[in-house]
Amino acid sequence: MPEMGVNEPFDLIRLSLSERVLVKLRGDREIRGILHAYDGHMNLIMGDVEETIYDVQVAEDTSAESVVEQDLNSPITLRTRKFITNRLLQRRQMIVDVIHPARPNVSKSELQEKLGELYKSPKEQVFVFGMRTHYGGGRSTGFALIYDSKEALEKFEPAYRLVRNGLAPKIEKPSRKLRKERKNRAKKVRGTKKAKGSDAKKK
Repeated sequence: MPEMGVNEPFDLIRLSLSERVLVKLRGDREIRGILHAYDGHMNLIMGDVEETIYDVQVAEDTSAESVVEQDLNSPITLRTRKFITNRLLQRRQMIVDVIHPARPNVSKSELQEKLGELYKSPKEQVFVFGMRTHYGGGRSTGFALIYDSKEALEKFEPAYRLVRNGLAPKIEKPSRKLRKERKNRAKKVRGTKKAKGSDAKKK
């Protein structure tokens, strides 16, 4: 039987197949997942991947890394998981975990900007929604969608999220109570008087 020792770097990778590994990347990024395959150019095929992005700030006076600051500009840690490329809807979708120990929460605008920089996409094509802060604070989880083009997001994204992100005008309409009252008044008349009945004043 061949020896299972580690004589070269690739031997360690070979022995790590089907195991959970940690891969450190440039730009303060880490990837954890199960290693399925690799090649001689260090291209890796991994599954069940969880990505971690460290936003580290350096204090100018002490040159020390500041990890926790009691203000709204303190650094955060951004992780994405369950990443899916949806060709049918022309978008990438994922679950976003945000760790913010020194903040009450993180704005969606800031998350859109950071995800856009990470996946090289314009901020306008990134949608973050469903953010929930965990009990005790310091950690939030939500969903993110990154569309391939502006045409795709206008076609598939719900109208209310387009309005929320300033990409569509808000349609002003009467309150639900007023619309129901008009509908009920119109039920009491017939024929040509129906249109007048819906606009009649309530007795």
